[in-house]
Amino acid sequence: MTPIIQIVQFRLAGISDAEYREHAELVAPRFRHLPGLVSKVWLANVDANTFGGLYTWRDRVALEQYRAGDTYAQLTSNPRFVELSDREFTILASPTQLTAPALLAG
Repeated sequence: MTPIIQIVQFRLAGISDAEYREHAELVAPRFRHLPGLVSKVWLANVDANTFGGLYTWRDRVALEQYRAGDTYAQLTSNPRFVELSDREFTILASPTQLTAPALLAG
C-alpha cells in the first residue's frame, strides 16, 4: 500500500478566523476515527484568508471512502468554505524513505 497525501484548502466567507478555530476544535475528534487516516494537519494562513488540511491516507481506497462519506460532504457543502480545492499526491517512496521513514513503515 502506498500512502496518499491530500491537500484541501478553502477561504472563509461569513465566518471569522476565531469562529473557524472554534469549529475546528469541535469537529477534530471526528477525524480521529476515520478509517485509513494516518494524520490530519490543520492549516491556516490568516493573512491570505486560506485554511485547510494536509491529510495522510493509508491508501487510495481510504481516501475515496472519505470522499464518499458524510464528513467530506459536510466540508464541501459548507457555504462558509468557498473556493475549495482538493488535490491528492502520491508519495515518492525512495526519497521519502530517507527523509520520513516512519511515514512508509507499516
